[in-house]
Amino acid sequence: MMIFQAEFSSDDILRKSRCVGDERETTQKQLTDQLLDFNEGLPNGIDIYLSRLRLTEAIFHVVLEDETLLTDIERYISDLTDALSWNGEVSDIQEITIGSFGRMTRTSSFIEEHNELLAKYGLEDLPMQLGRHGVEIIIPDQEEETDSLEKCRELLCESTVLPELKRIFDKNAPRKFIAHPVQYVIMSDNEKVRTAIRELLLSSLWKAGRLQSRRAYISLDSKISSKRRRFFEPLKYEQMEKLYEAQRGGTIVLPFMGVTNNEEGNSHMASSDMDWIMDTLPLIQEYRHDVLSIIEIRRKDENLYRMICQELAGITIVKLEESIVFRGEAENYLKRRAARDHIENIAPLLEQLPASDEGYMLSDLQGIYGRWYEHYLRQEVFPGYRNIHTVGEENAAEKPKGSAYQELASLIGLKQAKETIQQMLDYHRAQSIFAAHGRDLGRRPSMHMVFKGNPGTAKTTVARLVARIMKDNGLLSVGKLIEVGRQDIVDRYVGGTAPRVKNLFTKAKGSVLFIDEAYSLVDGKRGLYGDEAISTIVQEMENQREDVVVILAGYPTEMDKLLATNPGLRSRIAFQVYFEDYSEEELIAIIKKFAKDEHFYIPLETSDKISGVVKKLVQDTSYELGNGRFARNLFEKARMRQASRIARMDVEDITDESLRTLLPEDFEYDMEHREQSMRKIGFRCA
Repeated sequence: MMIFQAEFSSDDILRKSRCVGDERETTQKQLTDQLLDFNEGLPNGIDIYLSRLRLTEAIFHVVLEDETLLTDIERYISDLTDALSWNGEVSDIQEITIGSFGRMTRTSSFIEEHNELLAKYGLEDLPMQLGRHGVEIIIPDQEEETDSLEKCRELLCESTVLPELKRIFDKNAPRKFIAHPVQYVIMSDNEKVRTAIRELLLSSLWKAGRLQSRRAYISLDSKISSKRRRFFEPLKYEQMEKLYEAQRGGTIVLPFMGVTNNEEGNSHMASSDMDWIMDTLPLIQEYRHDVLSIIEIRRKDENLYRMICQELAGITIVKLEESIVFRGEAENYLKRRAARDHIENIAPLLEQLPASDEGYMLSDLQGIYGRWYEHYLRQEVFPGYRNIHTVGEENAAEKPKGSAYQELASLIGLKQAKETIQQMLDYHRAQSIFAAHGRDLGRRPSMHMVFKGNPGTAKTTVARLVARIMKDNGLLSVGKLIEVGRQDIVDRYVGGTAPRVKNLFTKAKGSVLFIDEAYSLVDGKRGLYGDEAISTIVQEMENQREDVVVILAGYPTEMDKLLATNPGLRSRIAFQVYFEDYSEEELIAIIKKFAKDEHFYIPLETSDKISGVVKKLVQDTSYELGNGRFARNLFEKARMRQASRIARMDVEDITDESLRTLLPEDFEYDMEHREQSMRKIGFRCA
C-alpha cells in the first residue's frame, strides 16, 4: 500500500471555501457526497480523499493498493476536479507516511468517521502507535549511482557495502519493483555509522527501482534510557504484524540493541528484548518478498547475529558493516578530511594516529580528526583562544565522563577499586587545572596497577572498565583492553621473549595491557625466561608510561611474591588494588541485580530463600564460593529450574506473572555442585 498527498492549484476554489455558517456546512456536505460518489466509480485499488482547502489550492490524499495505477493518479485527480468544476492543475504529488495519513483523517472536515476509514485499510490505531514506538521517514532521492559509490568510500565501508551497491545498480537487474531478493543486517558499534549505511542503502535501492514505496519505519532502539522506556517500547506482536501488512512494498528497520554486559563481562539480553526479537523474526520470514527488513546490531553482538541467521534459515541475508582499515588507508582518510578544510600542514594530524595492529574504523578516525581540528582552530587559526577551554572542559573537574564510569559505580562492592580509579581521574583533572593557570607539571606519573584478589572478584571486569574510563576521560587515546597471559609473553627459545613483550606493548599503545595470573611469569630460578620477561616488562613500563597502562592481576599471596622478586617492578606500580571477597549481603545484592536486569520478580519468600542459601554456603568452609561467579551460577540455575517448572505447568495456568517470577524452590542448594567445588589440598580452584 502507498499513500500520496497531491496538491491541486486553482484560482477559484475559494468561492466554495468562503462560505460561513449553515451555508459552509452545506457546501462541505455536498463536497463529501461528491467525493464518495466519485470514489465509487474508481477502479479497485485506488481511493481519493479531500483533506483541506487553502486559499488557492486543494490538498488530496490518495491511497493506492494496486501499483499498476501509480501512473494514473494525476489523471484521476484531474477527473475529480473537473467533476467539481474546479479549474487548475495538479502541482505536486508526494508519497507520505502512515502517520501523516492518520493525522489527515482526524483533522479533515470532509471525512466523517476517520476510525472507519483507517479500519478499511487495516490501520486501526496504527498511526498513533507508530509515533510512540518509532519514526517514519520518506526515503530521499539519490542523484546518481556515482554519488552512492563516492559516499560509500567516504564511509570506509567498501569491503561489504560497495559490492552490494554494484549488485543494486546492476544493469541486468530489473528497474522496477518485483520482490525483495535479500534482507539486510547492518553491523556497527557506532550509531552514526549504522545510520549512514542505512541511508545510503535505502536511497540506492529507491534509485535503482528496488523499492515500491518510499516509506520506511524505524523502530526505536530497544536499549534506550530507562526514564524514556515507559513511553517508548517495541511494538507488540499484533502491532508488528499489522505494520508489516501495511508496509508491503516498503521498509522496516529493526535496531536489535538489547544486549548488555553482566557483572563478569559476558553478553546477555533482557527477556523483554529477546521476546520482541523472537516475535519479529517470523514476520521477517513471512513478509520477506513484500517488505524489506533491515536489522541493525552492534559488531560485538556476534552471538545475536548467529542466532538471527539460525532463526531466518532459508532467507538470503546480506551483512553490511564498516570496514577496518590500516595505517595507509587511515592516513589517506585524514588527508581527505584535511583537504576539504583547506589545511596544508597535516603532519601534526597524522602524528595523532595511534599505532594499531588491529586497524581503525570510521568512528575512530572521525574522533581523531574532530579532536585535532578543534585544537587546530584554537592554536593556529584563532590563537587568541589558545587558553580558552572547549565546551565541557570547564566542568571537567565536576565529574568523570562516560558510560563506563557509571557502570563501575553501579557494580556492587569494589570499594578500593572505585576509590583508586577516582584518585587517578582526580589527578588527571588537576593537571588540566594547573595547565590552565600556566603551571606545567611535566611528565605524567605512572598509572600502572596491580589487581590482587581471589577468583570471581571482578578483576577482569574492572580492568575492561578502567580501559574505557581512561579513554573517555582523556588519559588514554584508544582505550582497549589487551588481555594476555604467560603463553603470550614467554617464548620457547632464548632471546625470543623480549621481542614478544615489545610487540605486546606496541599493540597496547593507547590502551591497557592486562597480564592475568602475572605471578606465573616467575620460573623460580634466576636467569630463565621468566626473568627476561619481567625485566623487559619493567623497561617498557617506564618507556611507554604515557601511552600504555599495565595491570598485573592475580591471587594476593602470589602477587606479593612476584613484586618481591623485582624491586624495579614494584617501584613502577602506582596503585595496588585489593579486591576483597564479597560479603553475604553483597552476594545477595548481586543475585537480585541479575534478576532485576533481566526483568524477573523476586517475592519476599524467594528473597528469604536466597539469603538462607548464600549464608549456608558462605559458612561452609569446604565450599569454594567463587564470589561473583557463584552468584551468576546460582541465578542461572534458578532460571533453569524455573524453565523446567514452567514447562510442566498446564498452559491455562501460565501467566505473565508466573513467567517473570522466581520462586523459593528455584533456588535449591545444589549438592552435586558443592562436591565438585570442594577444596583440594595443594591446589587453588580457578
